[in-house]
Amino acid sequence: MNAHETTAYRYICKVMSEFIGGYENSLLDFTEEEDEYKEAKEFLSQPHDELVEFMYDEVMSYADTGTNRHLKFAGTDFIKNTISKRLTKWGY
Repeated sequence: MNAHETTAYRYICKVMSEFIGGYENSLLDFTEEEDEYKEAKEFLSQPHDELVEFMYDEVMSYADTGTNRHLKFAGTDFIKNTISKRLTKWGY
C-alpha cells in the first residue's frame, strides 16, 4: 500500500469499527424485544453489498479535508474493496 492507501485503510477501519461495533454492542446490551436490538439486528442482517455501499457512504461523508484527500487518491475501488474484505473478515 502507498501512503494514501495506508491512511485511507486506517480511517476506513475506524469508521467501520464505530458502526459495526456499536450495533454488535446493541445486540449484547439489549433484549430481543427492545427497539435498539431490533434496529441492530436489522442493520447487521443486510446483504453484504448493501453494507458495503452504506459503509462507503459513511466513510466518505465523515472524512475531513485532510482525510478526504487520501481517500480521493486511494480511489473508490480501493475503499470499497477494503470495506468488503473487512466485512467478510468480521462475518458480514
